[in-house]
Amino acid sequence: MGVAPLYRTFGPPVSPTLYRTGPKTARRRKVKFTPHEGQKQLLRGRKRFNYVNCGRRFGKTSFGIFLLMHYALKGRPVAWFSPNYKDLSEIWKITKRAFEQAGLIANKNEQLKQIELTNGTVIDFWSLSDLDSGRGRKYALIIVDEVAKIRGFKEAWQQTLRPTLADYKGIAWLFSTPKGRNNDWYEVCTNLGPDAAYFEATSYMNPHLDKSEIDAARAELPEDVFAQEFLAKFVDMSEGLFFTEWDNRFVMNGKEQVKIDPTWPLYITFDFNIDPTTALLFQVYDELEGGIFFLEEHMVTGGTERLCADLQVYVDHPSLLFVTGDHSGNHGSTAAGLLPGGEYNTDYEIIKRQLKINDSQLIDTRTPNKRHILSRGLINYALKNELVWINESCSQLITDISTAVPTSNGKLLKDRKFFKNDALDAFRYGVHTQAMEGVESLRRLKELTTWSTEE
Repeated sequence: MGVAPLYRTFGPPVSPTLYRTGPKTARRRKVKFTPHEGQKQLLRGRKRFNYVNCGRRFGKTSFGIFLLMHYALKGRPVAWFSPNYKDLSEIWKITKRAFEQAGLIANKNEQLKQIELTNGTVIDFWSLSDLDSGRGRKYALIIVDEVAKIRGFKEAWQQTLRPTLADYKGIAWLFSTPKGRNNDWYEVCTNLGPDAAYFEATSYMNPHLDKSEIDAARAELPEDVFAQEFLAKFVDMSEGLFFTEWDNRFVMNGKEQVKIDPTWPLYITFDFNIDPTTALLFQVYDELEGGIFFLEEHMVTGGTERLCADLQVYVDHPSLLFVTGDHSGNHGSTAAGLLPGGEYNTDYEIIKRQLKINDSQLIDTRTPNKRHILSRGLINYALKNELVWINESCSQLITDISTAVPTSNGKLLKDRKFFKNDALDAFRYGVHTQAMEGVESLRRLKELTTWSTEE
């Protein structure tokens, strides 16, 4: 099926002319959309059910809205499905603005997320946080966005989405960025029927995206992360080590080991368990050949109070002292019971009291810790860009980081017998303090640590 038949189906994709019709008048308005070559490839290869695995910034949103508009302007009922209300709100705003600029909206319902066009067609917008969304409706076209984020997508497709297409023998376009292999998106894309087409739409296919920026990301990111995020490949995140970029070169041996510098801030990062309770000490040097240096590890049996007794020597650190760690420390995981005055005794209350710090010295401890998959990506990025260094005296941390493996869904494998990973958790929380804005924060640190005086 070539591009030309599609033009005849619902208008030409290059600068299409859209019509606004009222009871007595007809006014011609133009909405300009020119598909790039990558989007045209999707049109040429389309079938009834189309599964598009997208790299970052391929242009799936603009392409999906283009499809939605043309079917609606032919008087055919259409719908857009997003994984959650937040994602849906963005699409609603973009699509609504496009129709308003063309003068094509007769009515709109902000609460129901529904647009009625001047030709009488109704466009529905649904969130699949409720898998029954759209049940009982009938559509000539549905767009399903970010399928990999939809929990229970197969159930939603079989029981709700697919039946909506029966009356009109409707068409479906399903878009997503890949998210490993342990999800419904991977399963449906690898088990297609004869009426389905599968596409890998890489970031390189978007001519409006500077290819040098993609190449720069390729140089910075771990290979599996780049393949997933930009090349639209299904990557098995359960293979190999959890930190695929780990190498023994990040260990500082013997006289190479770095001592605590009194002129730089000192960070203590905690992981809370009774056996053991763990703390790592690290400093961040934003200068040539700098980075995040993990200098000491402290592990005790007995809880936070016992560990803080060992850390008293750092209370008078000449520069600033900061503390971070496991979010569970706000709930007293190793510090059950009440203080004499009736105040609940949490791990962080013990730390503040014994290490003589205030709330301003606690970094992000009130925010739940980053998900394992995000943490994995950030630390692999930091390792690849040589931003993390570990003294050989941190022997348990080195063991943890060099043996940690992912589960089938890409999380960190942990148990209290063979894979405690307590030092590794403290390590992750420490790195997170330097990645508050994600990769962008680490990129800025990299720029500082590779500064050169060369002309």
